[in-house]
Amino acid sequence: MMSARILRHQPKEQQGRFYQASERAFESMIAFYGRTLKFVLGYQTITLFVAVATLLLTVFLYIIIPKGFSRCRTPA
Repeated sequence: MMSARILRHQPKEQQGRFYQASERAFESMIAFYGRTLKFVLGYQTITLFVAVATLLLTVFLYIIIPKGFSRCRTPA
């Protein structure tokens, strides 16, 4: 409620260059999200297989990658 009283709407023509550049960046991000979402929804089965493969690869790498500094020796 307070922000509605403090912030006033200004037409795009009255906005500065930073506003216009950031607005273009946000609009391009939203468009990219829309395109990728449309692709994922069009190929749901492939997306599911990629997600499961990523999970399995993560578990496999967690198991085989050495943890900690168990191979390092301190000088005597």
